[in-house]
Amino acid sequence: MNSNTKFYHAVFTSDCLGTKPSDPYVHETFIAGKEREAMKDELDAEERALAELDALKKGRLIFHRDENGNPIIYDYMLKGFLKEAFRSLSRDPKNPCAKIKAFIKIIDGCIFTGPRQIPIHLPEGVEKTGVCERALRAQTAMGERVALASSETVPEGSEFWFSVTTMIPGLDRALAECWEYAQFRFLGGWRNSGKGTAKITRVKELGSTEEVAEEFADEETEDTAEQPAKRKPGRPKKTEV
Repeated sequence: MNSNTKFYHAVFTSDCLGTKPSDPYVHETFIAGKEREAMKDELDAEERALAELDALKKGRLIFHRDENGNPIIYDYMLKGFLKEAFRSLSRDPKNPCAKIKAFIKIIDGCIFTGPRQIPIHLPEGVEKTGVCERALRAQTAMGERVALASSETVPEGSEFWFSVTTMIPGLDRALAECWEYAQFRFLGGWRNSGKGTAKITRVKELGSTEEVAEEFADEETEDTAEQPAKRKPGRPKKTEV
């Protein structure tokens, strides 16, 4: 098995919003119900918008916690980010991400992030998380409806470490582009406003801040390897008798 593991250090360059509803029954009362109604086609766009606003009024988005009560993210969230980054960056045909075919299957089956629970370390001097409140609007036949959404936040400067294991060669350049993309869009809620961005660098080991320069192999994936030039068809050469 040709696996390769690298370690990374991420520092949030803006506040990152929570990823989990604080109300344990939100999924049961709203999301599951919404799926059932969607199957019956009984809710129109207006009713769906109002249902989403009502659900957000009931609870605050918070962070998952480890056994010690510290905020964490799960490894699968990084894989979700990679899919989003690949999807955006592959719009440029010259970007290395565009050369990776069937990237969703590659991320699911050939790229593994860890550890399972990734603790977020708050900046020195900060003892607890903050709160971000914002207005959410929905256009309805009765006019504009507004709800106030509230999210737990970790401040700019919070950091965490993670590992990435690849099972096939030829992914390093594309992954490096994704980590650069995290400076513009990364994790957490309200990402379109610039929340949750981060600077990611490769380090020697988990917990270390000693940076390691990226080294890219010359080999490429089979999809991007140069194909040998084909011989142009032509008339067969005459031979003298």
